Amino acid sequence: MYDYLIRDMTGAVSQALGIDISNSEEREKIYKALQSFWSMSIADVWGVDDVQDCAQYHFESEGNFILTVDQAIEVLQNIQRNLDASTGITWEEVEAHTWDYIKSHNIQPTNEDEEEVY
Repeated sequence: MYDYLIRDMTGAVSQALGIDISNSEEREKIYKALQSFWSMSIADVWGVDDVQDCAQYHFESEGNFILTVDQAIEVLQNIQRNLDASTGITWEEVEAHTWDYIKSHNIQPTNEDEEEVY
């Protein structure tokens, strides 16, 4: 697991438990527990930001599309439901599912001046 994700998880666990992570001792305990857990596994993590970036920058011939967090989560859930474990998740999969979502929900390209929606 990537270290930045372990650090993000440390913050999320601390917040969920109501632990003040400004206390470095508590933060380190959580971090080391997560680091130990993930040292025995591998995972490639795809997130909302990947789907949003894909929609906004990967379909230049069709335009740039803005997806909300909820829409990007739906795309990720579709990818997970249709996962072929023999091939895993690739950019091509993310692009295909994102494009299918954009078309099936009739999402229109943005104007250059529009801001991102989160």
